[in-house]
Amino acid sequence: MSGNLKLNTPSAGSVTLSTADTASNVTVTIPAATDTATLNAQTQTLTNKTLVASGSNTVEATSGPTSTQLAGMRNKIINGAMLVWQRGTSGFTTNNNYSADRWFLSSGGSITIGARSTDAPTTYKYSLFIVASAYPQVNQRIESANCNDLSGGTVIVSFWARNPTAGTLTLSTQLYYASASDNFETITSIATVSNTITTSWAQYTATFTSLPSGVTNGIQLSIFGNSGSTTAFDITGVQLEKGATATPFENRLYGTEFDLCRRYCEVYSGSSEADVIPQGMAQTDVSNRPETMLQYYLKRAAPTITVASGTAIIYQTMSNTGVGITGYAGALVGTGLRGSNLFFNCSSGVTQATLSAVGYIIFSGSNSITVSAEL
Repeated sequence: MSGNLKLNTPSAGSVTLSTADTASNVTVTIPAATDTATLNAQTQTLTNKTLVASGSNTVEATSGPTSTQLAGMRNKIINGAMLVWQRGTSGFTTNNNYSADRWFLSSGGSITIGARSTDAPTTYKYSLFIVASAYPQVNQRIESANCNDLSGGTVIVSFWARNPTAGTLTLSTQLYYASASDNFETITSIATVSNTITTSWAQYTATFTSLPSGVTNGIQLSIFGNSGSTTAFDITGVQLEKGATATPFENRLYGTEFDLCRRYCEVYSGSSEADVIPQGMAQTDVSNRPETMLQYYLKRAAPTITVASGTAIIYQTMSNTGVGITGYAGALVGTGLRGSNLFFNCSSGVTQATLSAVGYIIFSGSNSITVSAEL
C-alpha cells in the first residue's frame, strides 16, 4: 500500500486505527478540531490490514488507485438505470430505433419485444427487456465532448443482466469509435469482451485497456447476445468509467438524468390540455397557417423535429377560439439549438395578414412532437 491517509476529526483528541491484527495499533493524536494529521503509509506496515476509525472520526483516502474514479459524474453512460422513457415504454420493434432514452436497439434479424420491465435487481427500478430473432443488441453513443479524457487510457464497463430463458446466453460487450467527430456512419471496433449470463440477476464487467486516440471522436457501447436464434435478455445499471476497477453504480437524481437526456431528445405529448406549447401566433402572410415558437432544452446540435398525429393538435387563440390543425407544415428557417418556429395547417380560423394574438398549442389526443439531436 502506498500513498497518504489523511485523518479528520470533528473534535480534538485522538483517532485509533485498529488493524486486523489487534496486536499492532497506530494512534494519531490530533491537537485541535481544525487540524489534520497525515500518516505516511510507506513508514508503516499496513499491507492487508483493515483500518477502522474510532467513534465519530473518519478516515479519508486522499490518494490511491481509485481516488479519481470516486469523483462525481464518473459514469459516461446516460440513463444507465433505464429510468427515462420519453418515447414510451413498449412497442419498440424497429431496428436501429431508440427505446429508453439514449438507448437504441438493433438485431441481426427482427426485434419482437423492446420494452421497459419492472423485473430488476435490488436497488434498481427498471430494466430494458429485448427479444430478437437473432443477436439482440442494445447500444449507446457517447459524444466526443465527453470522451476527451479517455485516449490511451483504460475504461471498465459494468452492468446487471439476466437471462430469462433456459439455456446458455453469452453477452458480448463491444466498444467502437466514430470515424470523425460525432460521425458514426463508419465505426471501428476497439475490442470485445464476453460474459456468460445466468438466469438470475448478476453484475458483469468488461475492461478495455490502451484506448486508441480515435475515441476522442466519440464512442459506441454495444452489448449483444451471441445467438443466431431467438434470444432475450434484461439489462440495467450500465456504467462506463475510467480505470480498471468497477465502482458502485452512480445513482444520479432523476431530474439530473432527465436533463442529460434532453440534450439529445425531447418529446412533447399528451392527451389533455395539461400539456401545451405556449408562445404561438398566427402567420401573417398565409391564411389558415398558425405558427408557434417552440423553445426547448439546449441541444448538442441542430435537431430534427417530427410531428406525429398532427390532426390531434389544437391551436388555441387568446380569444379562446380553438382552431383544429390539419397537419404540420415545417419549420420557418430550420431549427436552432434552443428553439424553432413551427408552422401548422388548418382549414379555417386564421386570417391572412391578421394576427390572432398570442396563442398556444394544445395536445387533444394521441400525438407527439419530437425534437431529436441524437448521435
